[in-house]
Amino acid sequence: MLFRLLVIIGLLALSVCPQNLHAQTNCVDSSLINPDAVCITLFDPVCGCNGVTYGNSCEALNFGGVTSWTAGPCPAGECDALGVKFSFFAITHSTGIAFMDESSMPNGQITNWAWSFGDGETSSEQNPTHSFPAPGDYIVCLTVEAVNPNGQICEGTFCQTITVIDDCFTNCIYDFNYELNGTAFHAKFDIVDPPFFFFVNWSLDGGSSTGTGLDFVHLFNEPGRHTLCATYPTGDFSAETCTLCKAFEVTALCVEPTQIDSTVPCPLAFIPVCGCDGVTYDNACSAINYGGITSWTPGICGSICNNLFVDFEGANTGGSLTVWSFLDESVFPGGTISSWFWDFGNGQTSMDESPTINFFDSGEYEVCLTVSGLFADGTQCGGSSCQTISVAGQACIDPSVIDTTVFCPAVFDPVCGCDGITYANKCVATYYNGVTSWTPGICPNKCDNPAWIDSTVACIEIYDPVCGCDGNTYDNECYATNYGGITSWTKGVCCENPDCNALFTVEIVSENTVLIKNASTNVEASTLNFGDGSPFYSGIFDTVSHTYAAAGIYQVCLEISNFAGSCTDKYCFLVNLTSAAHEPDIQAIQVEISPNPTSEQTRVSVQGANPQKVQLFDVFGKMVWENPLFAATFEIETRNLPAGVYWLQVLTDKGMAVRKVVVAR
Repeated sequence: MLFRLLVIIGLLALSVCPQNLHAQTNCVDSSLINPDAVCITLFDPVCGCNGVTYGNSCEALNFGGVTSWTAGPCPAGECDALGVKFSFFAITHSTGIAFMDESSMPNGQITNWAWSFGDGETSSEQNPTHSFPAPGDYIVCLTVEAVNPNGQICEGTFCQTITVIDDCFTNCIYDFNYELNGTAFHAKFDIVDPPFFFFVNWSLDGGSSTGTGLDFVHLFNEPGRHTLCATYPTGDFSAETCTLCKAFEVTALCVEPTQIDSTVPCPLAFIPVCGCDGVTYDNACSAINYGGITSWTPGICGSICNNLFVDFEGANTGGSLTVWSFLDESVFPGGTISSWFWDFGNGQTSMDESPTINFFDSGEYEVCLTVSGLFADGTQCGGSSCQTISVAGQACIDPSVIDTTVFCPAVFDPVCGCDGITYANKCVATYYNGVTSWTPGICPNKCDNPAWIDSTVACIEIYDPVCGCDGNTYDNECYATNYGGITSWTKGVCCENPDCNALFTVEIVSENTVLIKNASTNVEASTLNFGDGSPFYSGIFDTVSHTYAAAGIYQVCLEISNFAGSCTDKYCFLVNLTSAAHEPDIQAIQVEISPNPTSEQTRVSVQGANPQKVQLFDVFGKMVWENPLFAATFEIETRNLPAGVYWLQVLTDKGMAVRKVVVAR
């Protein structure tokens, strides 16, 4: 009797029309969904009560949450037109992922969205942003409900595995140092055995001068503040890079009129040097005494030999104050240095690369190093550098000169002591610390320079965050140097503070109106900047609606602080209101991007207008690439870009077109 009853129940189940199964109550129970379930790969299709075909009953139960199904695939019906799909991109420097619904129901309407993020959290938003508790793999499922053209309710589920990483720049493990000798500048990475994947791209002042290799040399022609950035890879199998920047100030003059003395008998030998003023002189003597030049490089200006940078340092290293060791720091990018000749100014010489000598007597000595090098093409180059060395009769620190009763002025005129410490001024160095010698300016390795702080500087209001060497995130480089006096930073925000997290999503609800949904955590106070000059919104909010006066691209920024008052955070997003629906003038412009998403390279084709320039922006509004256009079809290299969403802005003779580009890895 029991067997016959089961057969009857089975027949009744098979007799139910699959297209109407969706109408049953409790057809889908989300509590049954278990993304961690391991289902066999056997294809034994079943038709769920929601009209969706699953690979087998295990998938129907654990991934679809359906409460009943029939054997075999669902027969063809209008619910088959429902396509469930989503894409996503990582939010940099966090475990946050932004999801974008890409489901479709031709000639119908999608009415509901149900997300399961695989960590116990859910959402009913169409395009949610979710912060995962930790890096790892998560199975994320999207279930949508739609109405087809006949009024039939359809339902479908799509799942995929998401790998969540925390790309905070804790892996910027290499640092570079620099030396500034007058107007001659030398930066280098002290890496004895670089890993096989390591390379460096240098950029001075935003690209005014560039270079590659472990060393970067430059000759400045006038005083001023400059920024040098070095970009290098962070791992052997990762496309991620670290960009480390350092700011410094050139105080020396290229031409010092007071040192010009035409009565000095310079030799007639032609050993050309290129002055920092860009003029070629017969030899170094002529450059110094006849041109007043303070810095130069070997060779005729514009020659390969200008790459040869001769430099050295010396220090007291022996048991006696007169015993000094000298270290050659010369570099020849693209070539090799083959010989050295030292003249210590007291009759002693050496041909060692890094010699040690005893001066025997205290005093000042003019120490000169001459090196020869061979460039890769066989060109022989040579150059010299001289420094005045003070061989003291006493150590760097002399406690006997310390006198704390001396009144030192409260003036910040920094000096770098012989002990490598920056002091407020030479009075403080001498009488409060016993320093016997120093050089003007801060020591190169100091994180901040208070003399640079100037709150009257008008920094551009663009959120291009940098992580200062003091551990604080600044809106951009201008804020770091002028408001914080910071001398060194890395590109990007500092490691995320777990105490609070600023985050929001943006939904365009009408022509120029957006809905901003707050997704921040641990917030006590917040300020929302809409990016169009309108008054900020202050206070805690769940959802805020804002209407812009005109179409355009606006940077929306949210700043928050936590309940304890110990954490602040900032998040910005670029809102694009320049689609064809908002600007009739560009309706004729067709922009095709393929492939999209892309990983290595994508091809862009523009039709209906003559392209003039193309720009690529990241989600923070920072322009990462720009190029003039001379053809309607062009390619964009994306292999070196971090994964995420970017905005492609094409300027044409008929206006501007903006399209989304997704870089996936």
